[in-house]
Amino acid sequence: MARNVEFDEQLAVSKAMDVFWKKGYHGASTRDLTEAMGISNSSLYNTIVDKHQLFIKAIKLYTESRMDAARKMLQPIKSPLKAIEKFINASVYAITNEPNNCLTIKTTFEVATSDESV
Repeated sequence: MARNVEFDEQLAVSKAMDVFWKKGYHGASTRDLTEAMGISNSSLYNTIVDKHQLFIKAIKLYTESRMDAARKMLQPIKSPLKAIEKFINASVYAITNEPNNCLTIKTTFEVATSDESV
């Protein structure tokens, strides 16, 4: 009989996302990920399947959270041109000034060109 999931998967994926952000896909070991997530290897494999699937979930979480933030930032702007301008400026600022540069850009350079699912 299968055991119930005993951890918050969304929170665990968020913690894994931080590890991938710092170490990259190839640099993050399963041990790094499970320690950050606070789960065992068996919990990882029983709920998320493997490191690759965890990475896909982390990238989805990241892109969804960035899209939500962009919608909230742009929602009050009435002019489509002003909204595009603000989005581009905010993106450039994030890429050039935030300590954790854009995870999707890092991912693109590391694995997206060789992994169709990413």
